[in-house]
Amino acid sequence: MSIVLFFSFQCVGKISHRGGMFSSRQKFIDLIHAWRISKTDVAGLVSIVPARVSDYCQDKPLPPKRVSQIENAISEIVEVYEVFYPFRIEASDPEIFRAAVTQARLTKVSEDAKEAIRDFARDPRNRERHSLASV
Repeated sequence: MSIVLFFSFQCVGKISHRGGMFSSRQKFIDLIHAWRISKTDVAGLVSIVPARVSDYCQDKPLPPKRVSQIENAISEIVEVYEVFYPFRIEASDPEIFRAAVTQARLTKVSEDAKEAIRDFARDPRNRERHSLASV
């Protein structure tokens, strides 16, 4: 009976190491699949070979700095894709893509500001305080 328990614990360890269980990378791996992000594009933005992005997706060990860089690149690609959807901005040219990231962030800030102004204008308490009659 102890042999069976020992064997069971060995299997659990192998499953979790191989990515069979949920890993901290899973949400980024899901984003790659959901947005059909090219591993080559991610690698180009991070200045690594595409094989390292594949290693990342297979939950293989990588230096923490590389993991962070890969996750940051994936986040930026998704950020740009979300803002410009249904258009896809090419991520293969890092210089052009950095400009797209900047534009996407400016667009988001502008949308957030417009929403804040709408919320402010909808609040009846603000209308009373800032109407022309109160001046």
